[in-house]
Amino acid sequence: VPAERHLTAPFTRGGGFGAAGDLVEMGSDAVVVSNEMQAVGLLAALAARGVHVPDDIAVVALNGTPAARYTVPSLTAVHLSMAKLSGDVADALSPGAEARAIRTEAELVRRASCGCEEQEQDQESWEQL
Repeated sequence: VPAERHLTAPFTRGGGFGAAGDLVEMGSDAVVVSNEMQAVGLLAALAARGVHVPDDIAVVALNGTPAARYTVPSLTAVHLSMAKLSGDVADALSPGAEARAIRTEAELVRRASCGCEEQEQDQESWEQL
């Protein structure tokens, strides 16, 4: 994605809400937001402007939670295991640890906001959040 198409907004519902106008003006047909809170604000602002998700613009959030299932439309999200990631970071910061890259697994949970067929999430994996 070209740098001129990147937007910066606070990691809040208000940040997502405020970014909607710029996204519409840019003619974006898809957006990935930094977190679920931004996505909730963005979805609300797009609906208020008469922009239809996912028909006019697809929306995906990073670091989604089970609550993403209850937005309108339901929010496609990249699920990260924060418990595992936090543990890996703590290990990397331990005294005597060698500098290294930290990699973590991510799972794309498909829901209506991207235009994908809805994917049922395994309830057991969500309980580990």
